Amino acid sequence: MAAELIAATSAGCERAAEVISAGGVVALPTDTFYGLVVDPAQPRALRRLARIKDRPSHMPFPLLIGKLSQLDDLVSSFPVQAQRLAQQWWPGALTLLLPAAPGLPAGMTGGTGVVGLRIAKHPTVALTLVAVARPVTGTSANRSGDPPPRTVTAVQAAFKGADDGPDLIVDGGITQALAASTVVDCTHPPSVVVVRQGAILEAYIQQIAHAS
Repeated sequence: MAAELIAATSAGCERAAEVISAGGVVALPTDTFYGLVVDPAQPRALRRLARIKDRPSHMPFPLLIGKLSQLDDLVSSFPVQAQRLAQQWWPGALTLLLPAAPGLPAGMTGGTGVVGLRIAKHPTVALTLVAVARPVTGTSANRSGDPPPRTVTAVQAAFKGADDGPDLIVDGGITQALAASTVVDCTHPPSVVVVRQGAILEAYIQQIAHAS
């Protein structure tokens, strides 16, 4: 069954929130690429997302949050180096790996004790997060190993002929970024380690993290 397609309006974001809250999978634009969004508190939704992405179910998905206060329920600590990076680049193309809060579902951490978090800049993400009122997943809207999509057409092509795919696609036009978010491990302060080079260069990461 083809995914429902809707424009990236306020009403579209409300519809996306309804689908997410009901356990569905939504593709929407972010400030990097189109991403696949589910409610990570619903294990069945996470398992389905793993199948759609064709990746092992034990691998954690990064999360999108709407505001810093949501960190309280997700992390056990927020090192000063991570705070500096967040102050500089959130919202934006920066994913921080932080120590997970005790009791956080394994689907959010993959049993690693680490959770990846980002506040995205794209207004569609922001409006959807307000409507959902909790964190959501933020993985690229493609099958593992394929290029991340920048258009609705690319999202549709990524899952054409597949057994499953997103229930809803929010059409926000062409995303502007040419690179994924930079992923930074902040779990062993004061060190910070860039584990994926993306839109933000490592030299800038180190400079801000260790500013005196």
